Amino acid sequence: GIDGQVGGAGGLLHGPAVLAAQDRLSVLGHNNGPVAPRLLELRNRWPNFLSNPHYLGRFDEFLAGGIAGCQAGRAFFNIDSTGDIAICVERRTAPVANLYRNNSQTILRRLRAGSAGNACKECWYNCRGEVESLYRPMSLMKSLPTLFFDRGRADGDAGETSLHPRVAPSDGV
Repeated sequence: GIDGQVGGAGGLLHGPAVLAAQDRLSVLGHNNGPVAPRLLELRNRWPNFLSNPHYLGRFDEFLAGGIAGCQAGRAFFNIDSTGDIAICVERRTAPVANLYRNNSQTILRRLRAGSAGNACKECWYNCRGEVESLYRPMSLMKSLPTLFFDRGRADGDAGETSLHPRVAPSDGV
């Protein structure tokens, strides 16, 4: 991947601070063009690809220079296995509080202070993009089917399975 992380718990793609804008733009032309349309195509084809279409649709914007307006520490935060709380998984080495040692008021105050002036544009993790997709009326509307109806299916369920793609009539079936 771009920085060694594609997939996994953090999301589908992450761009480190060292990846320059021109490098991100070159990724757009890599492998037959933009990323977002391909991700949306895969989401439509595979029943267990449950990511929000608005989130997936913004990957090329991220690759072209990042997405401003990060809500880390305000809309989401990270808690590690020791209870350390950071405004973002990428800032886990600089926790603002600890779940076991600090009360909820202290934690909230420190999260707010830690997120003040956050101008980060360096990731488009699932934990960020999915939450931020709910903040605008149009993207919220696009999210509702995913939120309420897309549950995926385990192997053996009636109908489509996680290992078999949705087959459209145009696929010859």
